Amino acid sequence: MMKLNNDILIRNVDASYLYWKIKNDEKIAEYENAKRQLKEAETEELKAKVEKLSQEIFSFKKEIVLDKKDNRFLYSGTLSDSLMSRKLRSLVVDKEGAIRTVGKGNTSPGTDYSDLIINVKFKSDVMISTNENKKVYNQEKGEIEELSEKRSKRLISKQKLRQMAYRDGITINGIHYVDFQRTSSKARTGNCLFIDDRYFDVMEEWQTLGIPFRMIVRSEDKKNPFEKIDIVSTRSYTSLTSSSIIGTLDIDPYGILLIDEVEGFHTMPCNVVDINQDTKKLQVAKEEYTQRTELWDGQSLADSSVFKNGKYYIRGRDGKEISHTYEDKGFMLLRNHFFKSAIFNTNLKEYYSEKFQGIENPVITDRFGNLFNPFDVKLVTTKNSCKIFKFSDLICAYLIPEEKKNTLKKLENDLETFNKDCSENENQVDMKDLKKQIKFEQDRLTWDWYREKLKLEHEVFGVCKYEKYSKFGDRQQVWYQVLGSLNLNENQLWKITEPQVHEVNLMKKYPAFLKNRLNTKAAESDNIGARMMKSVLEVNEDIARTVWYANYRRSYLNSILDRLREGKIQLNNSDFCVLVANPYEMLRASAGEKIETSILSDFECWNSRYQDGEDLYGFRSPHICTGNCALLKNTNRPEWKWFNFTNRILVINLWGKGAFLSQIWNGCDTDSDTAFIGNDPTVLDEVRNVISQNYLVPINGLSPEADPHEFNEVEMAKVDSKLSNDLIGKICNLARDLQSFYWHLFNTGT
Repeated sequence: MMKLNNDILIRNVDASYLYWKIKNDEKIAEYENAKRQLKEAETEELKAKVEKLSQEIFSFKKEIVLDKKDNRFLYSGTLSDSLMSRKLRSLVVDKEGAIRTVGKGNTSPGTDYSDLIINVKFKSDVMISTNENKKVYNQEKGEIEELSEKRSKRLISKQKLRQMAYRDGITINGIHYVDFQRTSSKARTGNCLFIDDRYFDVMEEWQTLGIPFRMIVRSEDKKNPFEKIDIVSTRSYTSLTSSSIIGTLDIDPYGILLIDEVEGFHTMPCNVVDINQDTKKLQVAKEEYTQRTELWDGQSLADSSVFKNGKYYIRGRDGKEISHTYEDKGFMLLRNHFFKSAIFNTNLKEYYSEKFQGIENPVITDRFGNLFNPFDVKLVTTKNSCKIFKFSDLICAYLIPEEKKNTLKKLENDLETFNKDCSENENQVDMKDLKKQIKFEQDRLTWDWYREKLKLEHEVFGVCKYEKYSKFGDRQQVWYQVLGSLNLNENQLWKITEPQVHEVNLMKKYPAFLKNRLNTKAAESDNIGARMMKSVLEVNEDIARTVWYANYRRSYLNSILDRLREGKIQLNNSDFCVLVANPYEMLRASAGEKIETSILSDFECWNSRYQDGEDLYGFRSPHICTGNCALLKNTNRPEWKWFNFTNRILVINLWGKGAFLSQIWNGCDTDSDTAFIGNDPTVLDEVRNVISQNYLVPINGLSPEADPHEFNEVEMAKVDSKLSNDLIGKICNLARDLQSFYWHLFNTGT
């Protein structure tokens, strides 16, 4: 049976290009002329004409005809193997041509093409030519000149194109496509997946588990309790099944132990960015700030049997599938319907055996009071990993049978009575406790429904990734924002770059050193030229006497030097590590203990690559300023025996003062976030130096509220247009410039 699926190549087109395929120049000219006339003389007849023409012009209702040849030029988008694409494959398994495999052979899986889904980009406006000539400034003559070339103007903006596509759908080669989904990553780029509307209903029903989000609309009588929702998060959560996967795991939903979250907190002076209530402008103030951080936000503990029994497949050079287990992995990132969690390899059964030694028939409970035999537990997690609870009120209203809601109905009736009594008696009564009880009961019913749904539908968990080793060997590449946040002088910079410069000189002089470099993973992932040169050098190093070798060597070494100039310097004994917070405390909590202490304190951590008691630096992207540098203390504990962590996993502490590590690393959590850690002497000394100068932790004190909308295409288009920006990159680059100015003033005083 096939365990591997090809990526599916799909059309990847810009909406402006699609519009140009159906653009009617005569209608546009007539529309522009009618608008000019309307400005001169506003009549009802002209208004009606402009309105009619605008409806014809600003529409995607016409059929678009594109070339049908299967190649990577016309199908430049990729639909990776995912739970969603596997579901789609199952729907069309008997439909000839729905997914077409081209070039399949004995050793090649071929390439899959499909028109079931297209990726639509919204990168460009639609521009048209006007009757006015372009004007430019002639610097030599010092005057404005008129050119013969006509000036262009915008007919349709990117935002308007998105509204048209979401509203009308797009018809290409006889297939009508409708807005299907966008992931959080596609939201940043502005892209959106459109699906053949014949498969829309069944795919949306599947990916939403039947939750009626389309019922969230404004009602005329104002009786609909669900008129608005946070579209941004909702669309991200519904598309979790579209994440790329390398394999699947079959985990019994009734083997998942859901425990309460625990908070770490601490108070200390910080630089808090907030709104000045008088000027309504941003301000930065030094003040005592209390940080509260949830310890296990997005992480889970999985029994080692889950890693041992789970399998993934790779394809060998002979085309055959080779199976591997996850037994030697310490972490996996899982996805399922409304589920996203980083699971860590844990000896659950062994821990429970010691914990409940001598106890006959031990029992533990989840947060809802459900009883578990501890030895049946496969996964320990919290609500933060289960996004389904975001919609518990909606699920209880539409999907939970009435006979199961007796307790919920009583609580809701009590709340209604409570509200009436408060209104009549004009008493100010705290109803938080009653509302909390209602929320708890909604969550309990939702959890029972969710587990039953996954079980009945035989839904499996997708494995997105596991921890990887650096492609640079025992080194890892740092980035320029980190270097800019440290007050490194010229000598210090030379110390960290000298090893790579020395390597470049050796590769320039000796072919054996270049061949050795080409044997690394970094070179293998570069391009086909690197692989070809490596193969030739392995046969005969005399190739070094050719012009081809000299040109390749020059180009290759220049690319390394260019990366160094960009601040992409490889630091020794450093790497990106996956974060897991206070895992032993999570293990204790799973056995029913109340967590009031932690075996780690302050900024202690653990990574098996480094010595006990050793200082380590830690950075995480986005890295904005000096206040984002962390100085960690590597701390070995006997309790780590319960975990099968590799040296690419970093145990961190978010208890007590460690709660601020989340803010130091710009809101990190433990749902597969990584941090750059290491002990390069030069960088470590400078981190110690800046930490000793007591730079305060920067805190984002702004608390923007969610912006709820009706769940329809019109509102989705508005929201997605706002999201499609690169503000994070712009902010990081601005911070880089400000940090550079700061160090200049710090070092020179001018």
